Amino acid sequence: MLDNLIRKGGAIAVAVGLTFGVGTAALSTGATINADKLSAGIADHHKKGGDYLPITRIQPKYPKRAVDEGIEGHIILEFTVSKDGTVAEDTIKVLEAKPEGYFEASVKKAAAQFQYKPKTNDGAPQDTAGVRYRFHFSLGDD
Repeated sequence: MLDNLIRKGGAIAVAVGLTFGVGTAALSTGATINADKLSAGIADHHKKGGDYLPITRIQPKYPKRAVDEGIEGHIILEFTVSKDGTVAEDTIKVLEAKPEGYFEASVKKAAAQFQYKPKTNDGAPQDTAGVRYRFHFSLGDD
């Protein structure tokens, strides 16, 4: 689910993972998706009605303050995927932040850039409220 801290030539890359409705992605330098679930979802979407599908997920930045202080944690967000597949910033709500005050801004900024294939009903795109993501922030073990 999460990649550990990656060290290359003295540089440090911090791993951030996220969990979402259609599968799981663990991000460090790129995304990996559970391809079986995603493929099944795409096939279902082409029927008369289909659930929303993630197209683009942006990795949130690990805040420098959290890295400097050795802070790890997670955030659970809830938002609405609109008919056009975007996430409006005013729909993004933090449901849980552990610890509070470190990761919220980074995660909200990333989520606002997510793109989806919207949910459809009889071929017409629909808004989908109540979409939840859990973002994990981990510095890993040395």
